[in-house]
Amino acid sequence: MANIFESLKEAPDDVIALQVALFQCVTAENVLRSMGNKGQTIIREKVFNLLRRENKQNSNDFNEFIESTYNDLRAEDRKKLDIKLLNCIAQRLDLHLAIPIQNLSDKVIEEASKSIEQDISSLTPAQKADFIAVEFQNRIRKQINRLLKEKSDTELAQLEKQLDIDIAQMTPENRERMKDALHVETLTGKTVRDTLVQTGVPILLLGSASGLGTFVATTTIIHAVFTTLLGITLPFGVYTVLNSTLALIMGPVGLALLAGLTISKTSSMKKKIDRELFMELVYLAFVFNGEQFAPYYTEMSTWKSPDQIRAEVENTLTAKINELQSYNNSLVTQDELKRQIENIEAVAAKKSMNKLQNLRNYMMIK
Repeated sequence: MANIFESLKEAPDDVIALQVALFQCVTAENVLRSMGNKGQTIIREKVFNLLRRENKQNSNDFNEFIESTYNDLRAEDRKKLDIKLLNCIAQRLDLHLAIPIQNLSDKVIEEASKSIEQDISSLTPAQKADFIAVEFQNRIRKQINRLLKEKSDTELAQLEKQLDIDIAQMTPENRERMKDALHVETLTGKTVRDTLVQTGVPILLLGSASGLGTFVATTTIIHAVFTTLLGITLPFGVYTVLNSTLALIMGPVGLALLAGLTISKTSSMKKKIDRELFMELVYLAFVFNGEQFAPYYTEMSTWKSPDQIRAEVENTLTAKINELQSYNNSLVTQDELKRQIENIEAVAAKKSMNKLQNLRNYMMIK
């Protein structure tokens, strides 16, 4: 049986404070207000550009709102944070807080499952929780890969530097977890960048059975991606939720899709945002649970467990590495090429000398 709130007891206080901040700040009303501010900012920038004046208006108000709320919550004790999180979730689900914790957990999982295209209605809550966690992680991976493919070598070099900074700020334990998750022997901005850019496979799904190494790797990489490539600075860890489908709501694509949104449609947007936040919460619970919620689950043919996905990814990665090694073995190295050129030159020189000697001999006979 899956109880996400029992699993979240293992999460650090900062993680819970962050979840409360997200539930308090990321609402349909605030997102719409932020969209309005962004639209005004675009118009304002055009006007100031025409007038050749500096635009001093801050366009990052929503991000600052989240960060400020998060920092205030960090001062509160864990018991209050846990109660606030339960309150926030009950309000989002229009439920009374007196609802049993297990029932509330089931409701969160059920709502989160509605963000998934596949029909998993026949699964138990524990099975759904595992599925949701893998789906959420996969969405993050796709977003990162999409962003990386669009960036220049200069931007990727900047990402590498930011990764070095983030890695240096990690605890030794988390660095080891990240090495395990990424399957690298040395952890640097370059090795992480190369792993992300070159493999082209969902490498972030690899890692320890508990998924904690995967979570550390994910938050570190997303922090670097957002800070360097998108210019957004938020508390470390916010990026897991803002880089999921919710990012599309708040990004340029989302603005275009929702530009004509009327008040009567706000409820539809509210459900979408709520479900994205619930997905992120289930993902965190999965990470801190230490194992799958349904480890003995016999998968449907249309569904794969995290362990199966990891195995498939490892096989794909191994095949790709073998392919690259075979290709490299077929190439002539620089040293070998130099040796071959020297041999050719030596043979050519010898032939020239032989021809010259033959010519001299011929002249002497004459």
